[in-house]
Parts: sequence; structure tokens; C-alpha cells
Amino acid sequence: MNGHEHASQRFRTIEGLTEIVAGAGSGAEPLYPLRADGRLAFGNDRDLAALRLELQPGRARFAFVSVDGRTLDSDELRCKS
Repeated sequence: MNGHEHASQRFRTIEGLTEIVAGAGSGAEPLYPLRADGRLAFGNDRDLAALRLELQPGRARFAFVSVDGRTLDSDELRCKS
């Protein structure tokens, strides 16, 4: 996970790793326009959003939620315990 980019992004899982970029929550700076990238499974450069993350043994659930409450993207990732 990282959050420096001013957009919401989820990259396709590669070799068991999924990168999530949660940087669209500030509003103090404009969102950065996303470039076409085949590695992205999800990208949003239009909506301010927060990342909701729920961790449990063996899995992580996440959702990008816009400031007006819409779920922009969500998924569940499994991991080895």
C-alpha cells in the first residue's frame, strides 16, 4: 500500500502481490490524472475517496469509498496464515 499519488488505484495481482494506492482523500491538492496502464485493475482520478481496510487472519477486504458514500472499487485478498 502507498498513498503519495493523488488518485485511487489497484494494480493487478502479480506473483501474489497486489499494490493499492490510496491517495485521493486530501482535497487540498488536485487529483492527478491517470495514464493508461495495462497493470491497473482499477483507477479513479475523478473522486475524492478513502480506503476502508478490514484485516482478518488469512484475508484482507478493502473498498475505495467516495466522500458521498459510493463504493468505487472493492475486493478481498487472501493470504497465507
